[in-house]
Amino acid sequence: MFKVGPGERMMQSVLQRLCAVIAAVMLTIVTSACAPPSAPGGGGDGENSGAPGAPGRNPADDPPTADAGAEFSVEAGAWAQLEGQGVTRQAGSLLTFSWRQVDGPPVVLDDPASPTPGFIAPILDEEATLTFELVVSDGMRNSAPDRVAVVVHSAPAGASVVALWSGASSPVDAEVDWRLPSGAWAEVSRGGWGESGIETLRLPVELLEDGLHFVEFKFGGDGRYADLNFRLRAGDFTFTFDDRVQGSFRRVIALDVLGGVVRPVFNSWRAYDAPDAALTTGVHAVELLAGWREASNAVSGSVRMIYPDGTEAEKFGHGWANEGLERIIVPSDLDVADGDYTILFDLAGDGRYADVNAVASILDETVRVDGRLTGTKQWVVGADVTGGDATIVFNGWADAGSPDAAGVSGKHPLEVVGGWRGASNVMQLSVNVTTPDGAALEARRFPWALQGYERTFVPEGAPLDDGVYTLVARLSGDGRYADVDFHATLLNWRFDVQDRLVGTREYLIKVEVVDGTAFEISNTWRE
Repeated sequence: MFKVGPGERMMQSVLQRLCAVIAAVMLTIVTSACAPPSAPGGGGDGENSGAPGAPGRNPADDPPTADAGAEFSVEAGAWAQLEGQGVTRQAGSLLTFSWRQVDGPPVVLDDPASPTPGFIAPILDEEATLTFELVVSDGMRNSAPDRVAVVVHSAPAGASVVALWSGASSPVDAEVDWRLPSGAWAEVSRGGWGESGIETLRLPVELLEDGLHFVEFKFGGDGRYADLNFRLRAGDFTFTFDDRVQGSFRRVIALDVLGGVVRPVFNSWRAYDAPDAALTTGVHAVELLAGWREASNAVSGSVRMIYPDGTEAEKFGHGWANEGLERIIVPSDLDVADGDYTILFDLAGDGRYADVNAVASILDETVRVDGRLTGTKQWVVGADVTGGDATIVFNGWADAGSPDAAGVSGKHPLEVVGGWRGASNVMQLSVNVTTPDGAALEARRFPWALQGYERTFVPEGAPLDDGVYTLVARLSGDGRYADVDFHATLLNWRFDVQDRLVGTREYLIKVEVVDGTAFEISNTWRE
């Protein structure tokens, strides 16, 4: 066997190393000869020199790429969703997304850190373009921004409602309902329970018919919260609410539509003392409204009107709830007959309270009350209509003894008004007039109550015979008290009294008419 000594082994190792160096040099020469020439001014050194994919560059070091999606269009008031994507060559890295709006009417993205955030398209009179920008990050480097345009079409005729909620502490439910003047309910796209969701309603123009439209929103989730965006558009009217809400509640908006014009009349999203909390439209001959909100528990507000012939007006009614509305109108194209109109407002709910708006508008007269009220109460308003003009003859909202609490209209040759308020318990004040021939005048009667009035008169232009007229006022209610108004006029004679009276009492006045002039003969009020 041939043996290699230590000297030979050393020489062999040196030769092997020399061959390896020569091979490496030859490989470098061949590679350089085959590579394309560098651009003028090019060169550089290090692994990152040159464009991506160049020799010595690692593609995994490239920044991520953002794709904001393709341009699309959406209807005003509708829900729109962006479709973003990101690409990275970093193995195992997680991308984060960041959206922002860079142009167009401002909107609110529900989750700007999501690859697919959504928003409610703004309600616009003209078409507009919204531009959004997306940047993605792999945690070390950001992508170049990419943009997408969203075209929002102008708002169509009709109405729409969008209710969007997100970020709920736990699943909640939000519901939108729209009651048409016919009593039917508009179709709604439901969302259901969830930590986020959306309900939408689009009302065709043919369903935005004349009458009262009642829009109700209910949020269900005792003790839970969510970020809510609520938008309503009907004709030229728009309303937006964007805030965090908590607990179960309801809100209502009532819209009067006449000839295609939309007018808000009640909005419980607003505080009771806000200028637009409760309104009259000014386009109806008679308009009565009783609205309530923020009740401590379910209460019932109601409004009624008694015509001169004793019949009762039809109304829009709501029933017991924490928030609601009742309303009566007489259109301006209908005659408002001469005579007495009695208007009654009631709040039912012993020991409960609510923020109330109550308005009575009849022809050229308007009275109203706005405030927090507690317990079961009733208010009465009496109006005289003569020749198309209205006069308030009794105002149960006014303070006892005030000039506008009660009075005669001044339009009739003989007129008597007797009213009471602030009674300790139900009472009644009746008024009666007997003419010289012994006939009793008809009167507007009122039952036993905590507040009310009675009235009788001889119409304007009717003759008054000479002789003695007997006027009787009787207060009934043993051991009870009330603040009383009594006002009477007969031609040139007039008598007024405002006082707190106790128990059952009767007062008698005799007035004689001679040749068109009245003389007081006796008056037990003066005793």
